[in-house]
Parts: sequence; structure tokens; C-alpha cells
Amino acid sequence: EREQDSRSNSAFAEALGNNVSVGNLSFTNIRFDMKQPDGMVNLDSHSFNVSGFNRMTGKNGVSYNIASVKIDHPDLDLKKEHKIADTVNIRSDSTDIYAALNSYFTNLTLGSLELTGANINYMSSLDGKELKHQDINKTSLSLAGLQLNTKERKVKLEDFTFNTSDLYFPVMDGFYTLGLDKVEASKKQGLFHISGIGLTSSYPKEEFAYRHPQNKDWFDVKIGDIRLSG
Repeated sequence: EREQDSRSNSAFAEALGNNVSVGNLSFTNIRFDMKQPDGMVNLDSHSFNVSGFNRMTGKNGVSYNIASVKIDHPDLDLKKEHKIADTVNIRSDSTDIYAALNSYFTNLTLGSLELTGANINYMSSLDGKELKHQDINKTSLSLAGLQLNTKERKVKLEDFTFNTSDLYFPVMDGFYTLGLDKVEASKKQGLFHISGIGLTSSYPKEEFAYRHPQNKDWFDVKIGDIRLSG
């Protein structure tokens, strides 16, 4: 499988060429669909714009320098299926993100990234019971001054801001849902704020221990507000 990935990456590099410069690249009405045995991913976006794209190949490997990336009003649908039998004796396979990206490039410089008006819907099922964990709107993310070196395993970021609300997603193999009413973060402002935090069970108290493969106890957690600044 790794040999196949390596050949695919090499073919991609040959097709793209050693040095490429593009002033502006725009896509409209984008759709991406991917199905897997345990779920699916669907992505739609009104527009995707890249400006100041440069790809350079040198003795230190492949480098990408991108002035800006703008993604307007993407709609992302995710579906994940959990099975109780799969939650027993799971061995976690950690992924080395630097090693994975190193097969594509050594250096990445990104001037800015703007993602506005994202709508995200997450559907999850546990042992055949379908639960809608996440339906969030108006999510925005911006990054500035990103520098990533996969060989030296270093990353720098000048600034980022993130805003979203009504965020819900499954944790602990789908037996609980973590809910966040509002999330705000800004590096330059030194702000990290989460409000309306809750951890709720996917099953009633009297049914939870029976359903859980390790007969864990049921609990319910609520926290009003967390704010960090500095």
C-alpha cells in the first residue's frame, strides 16, 4: 500500500512539473464525495480560490509558496458508523502527520487562508442506532503566516481566528456526545473562549451499562463557561 502511495505521489509530481507558477486559480460549484465501509464524506463549496501559487523543486525537496486561499460557504456532510463490538480491545494507530506530508513536500508557506460561512453536518450511528450529533452553521476560520517544514518537523503560525456555535460530536466511541454552544479563538488577541459545555450519554442511565462492552458507569457533565486570555 505504501509503495502504491509512493508511485502515485511520484506520478503526481511528474505531471505537475518541477517548477510551476500560477497567478490565480478559481473553482466554482465544487462537489467531492467519498464512501468508506464505516462512513462517508460529501463536500460542496460555492467557490475555491488560490492566488500566488508557486511550486519549486530543489536540493532540499519540493516547496510550495501560496499567497492566499479562500473557500466560500462550503457544506460538509460526514457520516460515521460505530459498532459496540469494535470498541473492545481497540489498538490505536497513531499517524505521523509530518511523515505523511513529507511525501508531498518539504516546505509549505501560506500567506493567508480564509474559510467563511461553513455549514457542517455530522451523522453518527452506534450499534445501528442513528444519532445526529452535529449540525453547525456559520463556522469561520482564518490563518495568516503559516510556515511548515516536514523535514525539520517545525510549524510556525503568525495568527489565527476561529468562530463557531452549536458544535456537537461523538466521543468515547460514540457512547457520549460532547456539546459546545460557542467557541471563539484568536492568537493575536490571546483569546480562547468556550461556553455551554456538556457531555451527555447516548443511552438512558438504566440502559447504558448494559450497552457498554465494559459495563462502564453512566454520567452527565455540564460546564457553563471557560475563558482563557493573555
